[in-house]
Amino acid sequence: MNLCKAMLLWIVCCVSILAQSAIYNSNNLHKSFNLSIKEIQEFSQLAGISLLTSSLGRQIQKPNVIAIASFYNSADFRIDSLLLMRTFLQIFKDSDTFIFANTVSENIVPEDSLLRKIYQIRNNKEFVKIASHDSSLIPQYSLNASISSTIQRLHTLNIIEYKLVLYITNTTNGLVEWEYTKQYQKKSDIKIPNNFTEESRYGLMCSQRIQGNMALREACELAISEIWRNDCTNIPFTKIPLITFYAKKACDLNSAFGCRIYGMSYHYGIGNKKNSQEALKLYTQACYEGDGKSCYTAALFYRNKPKVIRDFDIESRLFKESCDLGFHKACSKLVE
Repeated sequence: MNLCKAMLLWIVCCVSILAQSAIYNSNNLHKSFNLSIKEIQEFSQLAGISLLTSSLGRQIQKPNVIAIASFYNSADFRIDSLLLMRTFLQIFKDSDTFIFANTVSENIVPEDSLLRKIYQIRNNKEFVKIASHDSSLIPQYSLNASISSTIQRLHTLNIIEYKLVLYITNTTNGLVEWEYTKQYQKKSDIKIPNNFTEESRYGLMCSQRIQGNMALREACELAISEIWRNDCTNIPFTKIPLITFYAKKACDLNSAFGCRIYGMSYHYGIGNKKNSQEALKLYTQACYEGDGKSCYTAALFYRNKPKVIRDFDIESRLFKESCDLGFHKACSKLVE
């Protein structure tokens, strides 16, 4: 019996060592292509100086309020976008030029109340010590970030080029008032594996590869929002398997946002084969979970799709539900 236990313990140890070795080798592989913490901090600091010395920074008579809005990481390797934003915001913590508000302006994501709520959850969690929580502050601008990457091959070298962008838009007219862009290049003769897309921290929580201090549904919704750009066709092909996985998992946890995005994957054939019936089912589920945009899309299915039997009562009810949930485009459909 003791010999069996010893053998079992030896096997467990061997498996553990092999697993840790695989993770170590994988991490080392990705380090060849990942941006370093120093580079991320450098970008944020240079962007901060750029904003302070820009026309927007110089012309301000009093502190202007900037809402922390959306930031997307469509890069193929993991980049700590939260570190990037925190470093940037820290520069202005005691500034008399700008006040960064921990709030999402209404017109940043038009009529998408779910996404605004998800951004708000993220902001409350990540920027609690930096951004203002004064509810009387009305944002005049919104801060956005975008991270992307491209891959090239030159002889034996694999080249990853990152593009990091921070920009501020005027909340009244939508015009970009300030922008800072920088590119970084990583080269290595190490072969890029076929499945090299790295998950974000929220993505790792959603897939339960690491533990987090938040609900699983919220982690999945945040993981989706990091990739989602309000258009299913804009998702980088390397991110499609991830966002589809996150959306299904969130939908299974009764997330309206997750069901909507998962429905879109069937609607447009992104990550799943096109299937109108499955898309309608998921949009309807998202609608019942409180997503006005999904109610509107489901109603359009009944109005426009030839493979769906048109039911005027269901169609009208969905448009009304969408309107009641604040998706204003649906309100005009009620009088048609």
